[in-house]
This record gives sequence, C-alpha cells and structure tokens, in this order.
Amino acid sequence: MALRIVIVTLGSQGDVQPFAALGIGLKAAGHAVKLATGKDFESFVQASGLNFVPVRGDIRAMLSTAEGQRLIRSRNPLITIHRMKQVAGQLLGTMQEDILKAVEGADAVVFSYLCGPVIDVAEKTGLPCFLGILQPLLRTGEFPHFTMTSRDLGPALNRLTYDLFQLIMWAFFGNMANRWRRERFGLPPVRPIRRIERLGIPVLGAFSPEVIPKPADWPDNSCVTGYWFLDTGVNWQSPIELQDFLIAGQRPVCISFGSMVHNKPEQIKEIVCGSLKRARQRAILIGGWGGLGEAKENSDMIFCADSVPYDWLFPRVAAVIHHGGAGTTAAALRAGVPSVVVPFFADQPFWAHRVHMMGVSPQPIPRRSLTSARLTHAIRVAVQDEGLRQRAADIGHRIRNEDGVAAAIEAIQRHLETRSRKGGALSVTM
Repeated sequence: MALRIVIVTLGSQGDVQPFAALGIGLKAAGHAVKLATGKDFESFVQASGLNFVPVRGDIRAMLSTAEGQRLIRSRNPLITIHRMKQVAGQLLGTMQEDILKAVEGADAVVFSYLCGPVIDVAEKTGLPCFLGILQPLLRTGEFPHFTMTSRDLGPALNRLTYDLFQLIMWAFFGNMANRWRRERFGLPPVRPIRRIERLGIPVLGAFSPEVIPKPADWPDNSCVTGYWFLDTGVNWQSPIELQDFLIAGQRPVCISFGSMVHNKPEQIKEIVCGSLKRARQRAILIGGWGGLGEAKENSDMIFCADSVPYDWLFPRVAAVIHHGGAGTTAAALRAGVPSVVVPFFADQPFWAHRVHMMGVSPQPIPRRSLTSARLTHAIRVAVQDEGLRQRAADIGHRIRNEDGVAAAIEAIQRHLETRSRKGGALSVTM
C-alpha cells in the first residue's frame, strides 16, 4: 500500500544525507515521500528526487557565530547545552511551527532526534512516527551516553547518564516545548525521562551492527538496521587533475574535518601539512566548512579540493583523517580503510573511541590535544600497521554486505501493517 511519508531532519550534510537515502528507498518502494529540512539542502533534496519542505534553521550559520564557536570548544555538557540554548533559541521557536506544517496530511513520519516536535504532534493526533538515530541514543547499561564520557561506568551508572542528559536538556528547553504543547494542542507538561520508550515510538538505529550491535536492554520495537548510505559518487566525474594525483605515487591519505567550523583554520592547516611532511605522506585535503582545502596549494604531495564524494574517494586512499562525525566514520569503515580521528565535540569522541576499540584506528587525538608530532605518529600507524589495515578491510567487507535502508524500510512497513491490523495509536503514559 502506497503511503504519504514525511521525513524530518535537521543538521549538517552528515545529518541530512542518511535520511535522504532512506527517502529514496521509500520512494522506490512505492511511497510518496517528502523530506523536510533546512533551506540550505533544497537543491540536494530535489536532486535526490524527493519533494522538499523547508524547516527554518541554519546550522552552518549557527556554528559560525561567536557563541557557536564557544559551543564547539566547550568540554562541559552543562555549559554546552546552555550555549546551545542561546545560539539555537530562534531556530527552535520557528522549527516547531515548520514541522507541524510539514507533517500535515502524512500517513507516517520518520524524524531525527533534533526534531522532537514531531513527538508532540504524534501524541496529539496518533500519527505513526519512527525515530531515526545516527548515534545510539536510547538508554542502555552497555555504554554511557556519548555526551557524558567514553569510559564504561558499569550498567547502573551507564543507564543513569541517559536520564541525566535528558534532565539537563529538559531544564533548558522544557519550558519552550511545554508552552507549545499547551498552546497548540492543549497537552499536559511532559515527563522527559525515557519519553521515547514510554510512548512506544519505534526506533531505527542507522548504524552497523558490526560497529554497535543492538544492546540487549533496548526495547523490542527498536532495531539496528545498518548504515543508510547515499552513494553520490556512482556517476561522479573526477577531475583529471585528481585522477593524475591518485596514480602519481603511493596511495595518499584523505584529510577532511567535515562540517566543523574552526576559528583558527590556518593553525590546523599548519599542523596537518607539517605532519604530512614529517611522515612523508601524500594527501588529499578536503575543504568542507573548516576551509582546510581552500588555499589550493597543490603539489606532488598535497592535492586540495572543495569536495569529493566519500564513497568514490575513500576506497582509493590509504587512510582517512577526520573529525569523527557519524557519516564520515561510516564512510571510512565501509571503504575498509583505517581512520585517524581528531574529535571536536558532541558524538565525535564516542565514534573515535569506538573505532579505536574495534582496532581500525590509532589512539584518537582530541582537537585540543592536536599537535604535529601526535598526528605524524598516528598517520604512520594508520598507513603502516598491517594488522590494523587488515581489520579495517575485513570490517569494510562485512559492512558493504549490509543494506541498512532496506532493513529500515522493512521495519517501517512491518510496524505499520501490525498497527493497522490492531487499530492502534501512540501508547501514551503520562
């Protein structure tokens, strides 16, 4: 049965692209799909063959402000969330109404964690909804919440970190959310702890079970589907200069810090270029938001580019030096090449720790600890350690055999069919 499905997500390219991949898969399965996200992604969404609905909020501009830069550099989750509130206040206010408009007439909604107003709409109307997560956000005793620590605290304290995170978030954003619930829908205030679980919202973990197997204490209606990859490099035409560089010598490494804005791009570029010289390593520098490759200082050792599709480039390099974003980490893992991770903030330290524990990356180097000597050593390990390289190749092979989009679509359709037979609605426990 063809359904009208709306996908709602906000964030950087790495937050939007997996949901676009899911949308393309749902459309191919016969459903009518709209993708609601930031205005910056209108052309990207339309080029993907999906109907675009705007949701106001420019994450890139937000991170470029002075407050956004302080947010990135903060190590204290309380301070980070407080600054998020200051920076994102206007975004959140407009986002609620835009999301309400976007989901009008939908038969089902898939939404990302940043798009919580979908839950309020679903609670009021009974609209079927699915939470798509790019990080393991559901409460578990197997590991702590990624914003709190990378160190295993034991089952009880690990679970507590998820409750603590939700309480902190609600302390800053709860008044705005509850006011909208009351004024728009006549709904009572929310009890934030384990809200997703209490409402029985199905959860789709868009990451590989090779990287994070489904925790034993997650709800039955949650699943780990595998990554939602969107292959943008299949028909991409590489510049002849890039092709010539790739075949002119030893395999280069790729360096990309994705959507990370840095207030001292020249400093980080100096560290990177100095490390490459000391390691005698060829490299492709990808610009992104950080401006890493903007200088165009191409040579026999370094090739600079504004952007290159990761699914095209990563299988052609010896290793990837990156910030640990969920999408970049996934692309490196699928390519079967080692990573060197320089995490900045948010979930990046979690992914950095995870790939290191999997044995496919040297010890992570937090951005605040980045030096030329440390990066030089990490590059040498990633390029020369045969055991590490073989583990990366093996995991890449297994991930390439997964189909996360197909698994997610099967879970969505199965849940909706079961719900239709039962005539069920969102199970609300106030």
